[in-house]
Amino acid sequence: MKTRIVKLESKMEKMGKAVDLIVKAIHNKGVVVFPTESSYGIGCDATNEEALRKVFELKGRGEQKSFPILVSDKRMAKEYGEFSQEGEFLMEKYMPGPLTLVVNKKNNLPDLLSKEGIAIRIPSREVCRIIVQEAGLPLVGTSATTTESDQPLYKIIDVIEAFRDKVDVILDAGDLPPLHPSTVIDVRTNPPKVLRDGQLASKDLLRDLEKFK
Repeated sequence: MKTRIVKLESKMEKMGKAVDLIVKAIHNKGVVVFPTESSYGIGCDATNEEALRKVFELKGRGEQKSFPILVSDKRMAKEYGEFSQEGEFLMEKYMPGPLTLVVNKKNNLPDLLSKEGIAIRIPSREVCRIIVQEAGLPLVGTSATTTESDQPLYKIIDVIEAFRDKVDVILDAGDLPPLHPSTVIDVRTNPPKVLRDGQLASKDLLRDLEKFK
């Protein structure tokens, strides 16, 4: 496989060309690497089992593990996940942003992705939302780690070294500032359960939920 490496430009016209290339690869069951608000991430069509298996293999992960998905907006989030009142409240207040909500999965997502709950995020990085919007489907949005290392990648030289000729497209946004990952909250439970602390302080989210009640 020959990997296309495309530079992310700030001008919308040139950005659009890079996005088109990414979207074409996604529609062809390909795997792409792109910048998120915390680190570089791996993406593919979250509804396609062939594409999902490529990501499992790339990350050296067993199929019993699950991947989070990225959606472009709240409408798409509700198309693929069932949100409790608490989940809707947090989504309305904190998304787009570094918050991932675990909700019940709808049947339009394959069991290979996850058999029960699904982790959903609306990314705050604009190019991520544009890619998902133009693709018209949810993307797997998992950190760009490999079978050799589970450390997130921030430097583009490390991304290219790790994924050249292993993915279809790499979107080069240069080096990214190392940031904490998103905060993860399971809103299927009552009360909701914090699964991972991240950029958003979980104590603030839980306090907001108490006010919501």
